[in-house]
Amino acid sequence: MKELGVTIYPVKDFDLDKNKEYVLSAHHYGYTRIFISFFCVLPQEIAETDYLCKIKDLADYAKSLNMKVQADFFPDIFNAFNATSQNISPIISAGIDEIRIDGGFDFSEIAQMSLQNCRRIVINASELANENGDIINIEKTIEKGLQEFLDAGGDITKIEASHNMYPHEGTGLSMNHLINRKSIFKKYHIPISAFCNSHTFEMTLFHAMDGSPTVEDHRSLSAYGSAHELFVSQTVDSVFIADGFVSKNELSSLTRLLEEDIVSLRVGVYPMITQQEKDVLFSGVHSHRESAYCMRSMLYRELVKIPPRHTIERHCFDVTIDNEDYERYFGEVQILLKDRSINQRVNVVGYIVDEDRPLLKWIQSGQKFQFIEEKK
Repeated sequence: MKELGVTIYPVKDFDLDKNKEYVLSAHHYGYTRIFISFFCVLPQEIAETDYLCKIKDLADYAKSLNMKVQADFFPDIFNAFNATSQNISPIISAGIDEIRIDGGFDFSEIAQMSLQNCRRIVINASELANENGDIINIEKTIEKGLQEFLDAGGDITKIEASHNMYPHEGTGLSMNHLINRKSIFKKYHIPISAFCNSHTFEMTLFHAMDGSPTVEDHRSLSAYGSAHELFVSQTVDSVFIADGFVSKNELSSLTRLLEEDIVSLRVGVYPMITQQEKDVLFSGVHSHRESAYCMRSMLYRELVKIPPRHTIERHCFDVTIDNEDYERYFGEVQILLKDRSINQRVNVVGYIVDEDRPLLKWIQSGQKFQFIEEKK
């Protein structure tokens, strides 16, 4: 089941009412998770009684809306909560029932945490540190770590793997990185989460202005565009918007991604398109039939005869409809994956918008997709 989440940055003296309002908006649009980032907080600030009361108030409010509350912890923050791997009750008492471990604990200690009264323990899917503090490839160590976790009696059903957010431009991961990690975690039925950035945020990690996505190529995309690829590629189960206080328009844009597994592709249509051609594109759910040169949909093949028009040179990512001169194929819709020459039997009616083009490589044969008209 796909889930969406938002990120809260509880800086010192944060506005509790404003954060509650943001959480309520997210809940309204179908978001079910909250990630609280303590990286923006000094440990001594967390130790203040008033601060912890506000955190608990916010977390309890989120849970009253049936939203799950996760926060990131490293040793100094653990200490600020007066928690240890043997006793995480101070964290649970603060309303946080999903604990993301960002270093400082080995898998046997994580196993001890998983046996306590928490909903989930979240390990870092992007990187781990060895005893010397050097960053090492988790693909070479995760099975050893998970075996250590199991040998210590840990509850594997409570484990989630979460990729990092990367606020520094040029430091994010590649999609291939996520694909490689997916195979390891799915072997143990461990759910995976990642972050997408926003272009409408008020707050972000370390006050960087480049967004905070997991995938570097997503940095220039909207939250919708990057979350869409994360879900369509099936590399994650949950996506958090990494930046804080994003607009309601951007929150609502992701809601469509929670629907059944139909890939939505936005199409810019050419001015000369007819209503009949629009109906062929936008009135039904298509199914991908694989080809070396295009994605094919036979939803309306041999059902709708369309006169020849706009039979121009075809380019990669164009959307076409075979016209009535194409015997046996008339009504077939194609998304071009390579440039093709002019064919008088093929009408060029639109194009896949730039942001959705990366999705095409993830659509498998037989997968359902729908076109959505891009409004200018």
